[in-house]
Amino acid sequence: MPQLNDLPLELLEMVAYRTRTLTNATSAYHSLRQLALVCRRLRQTAQEALHRHIIIGISDYEPFFDDDEGGGGESRLGSLVRTFLQRPDLATIVKGLEVNITPRHIGYFGRCYIYKDRGKDYCKCYWDDTVELCKNFLLMTKFWNGPTLYDDQWMQNIEDGSQLAVLGVILACTYGLETLVVDRFSGF
Repeated sequence: MPQLNDLPLELLEMVAYRTRTLTNATSAYHSLRQLALVCRRLRQTAQEALHRHIIIGISDYEPFFDDDEGGGGESRLGSLVRTFLQRPDLATIVKGLEVNITPRHIGYFGRCYIYKDRGKDYCKCYWDDTVELCKNFLLMTKFWNGPTLYDDQWMQNIEDGSQLAVLGVILACTYGLETLVVDRFSGF
């Protein structure tokens, strides 16, 4: 009986893309993510299927509790911008993006603020790294007529974890985007 690795790559790509379009998107997302992490040969195929059409819903902004000192935590939107800035090849294959924007700020874990208030520079969430990636991207990316995308107010909004500001960086990365759906949820 043939093994998964013995199947032609074209067939595996078809299966991966079909898996992503299943009605249970959460299950498909986790399956493709695990495939990308486990199988080196299929990593690129799974990553492309994951990033071809991205959906970030309201539930993707629930905080992760990092310890008993309280909440906070990075949303999928924060993870996505970091991924695209570290792997621009994935940003170029995005064809569709559906995102729900909430007033909640993303970025630092709750305990990062506690440590900063105590004068300690301990940050487990790596939001500072994401902000630095955004800053470098905006400084290096130029409009067609010359000036860079960098703007002090935009950068401050990114540092503060504004979802709209982070979405702006994602849109600047995904120049092959064909479909965009943004729903601004203000029910908090």
